[in-house]
Amino acid sequence: MAKPRSFPRVTVLTVLAVLPLGAVDPGLMKLVMPDAQVVMGIDVDRIKGTPFGQFLLSQAKEEDKDFREFLAMTGFDPRRDLREVMIAARQQPPAKDTEEKLHHPRMDGAIVGVRGIFDQPKLIALLQTKGGRLTSYRGVNLVVNEDQKDAALAFLDGALLVVGKPAEVQAAIDRYQGKPAASQALAHRAQIASGRFDAWLVTDATPARLAPKIDDPQLEGMMKGAVLQGVEEVMAGVRFGTQVEFTGEMTMRSEKDALALADVVRFFMNLAQGNQNVKGPALQMLQSLQMDAKGNMFRFSFSAPEADLEKMFEQRQRVRQGTKGKAEVI
Repeated sequence: MAKPRSFPRVTVLTVLAVLPLGAVDPGLMKLVMPDAQVVMGIDVDRIKGTPFGQFLLSQAKEEDKDFREFLAMTGFDPRRDLREVMIAARQQPPAKDTEEKLHHPRMDGAIVGVRGIFDQPKLIALLQTKGGRLTSYRGVNLVVNEDQKDAALAFLDGALLVVGKPAEVQAAIDRYQGKPAASQALAHRAQIASGRFDAWLVTDATPARLAPKIDDPQLEGMMKGAVLQGVEEVMAGVRFGTQVEFTGEMTMRSEKDALALADVVRFFMNLAQGNQNVKGPALQMLQSLQMDAKGNMFRFSFSAPEADLEKMFEQRQRVRQGTKGKAEVI
């Protein structure tokens, strides 16, 4: 008998997007750990009602064999059943066994909360065929990766699930059933961001500490340099519409740090605009950039027509199809 495929690992879905007049689901916020440094959310319901959301939905086609099999096995149709996604993470202290790890600590303790409509029996049965073991924790169905025990999924109610390492999922269940433990300051900023944007991110950790290793020496120097070390908080997000707007603000240590960051951004923007490989919609987005440094706050925004994002998405898909089975080049 063939060995079943491994239990799915936790992945962070990157979505290009973000609208106002809402707030992150309270049940999702209950999952956030007290020492979380990054919280991000995607209001899928609101995105579905936008032109780009409708474009993304159109990419999932019934005639696609893999998509039909996914629907049959899970009973979950993301076009209809997915509502909201939230990701929370803390930073793990840097390991000391290598210089690279010492200088590039990683985010750990991540959990992914998903609000939607789930066929729990079907999903559990599918996960069991892929190495999952069904157990229970405080009355909650919990499926743990039997082979590696590094991932677990729990159904907190009929419309909410949480994914992460087993210990993190159990801690999230404790918080969900008890008193919410998220930092009040971070939770408050998450509420503000989720009301302003369709997709959003808040963090109280400097990007200099969160950024992964970057091969480009110039970008690496920028991300790890003294300027970004001065960032104390970040709030950023996207609003969808016929014009897609990207907005962010950073709280700096001082007014001097805010002005220095503005200078660095101008420098790299000038380099990018002088690069002949940056053209079309990407160049137009760069040219739309507006920024402002007042007091210890640095704010920025840029935008792009929704139709241009569709073109960029389709171009990326064509490149991926052309490199299928080869090394990714984008």
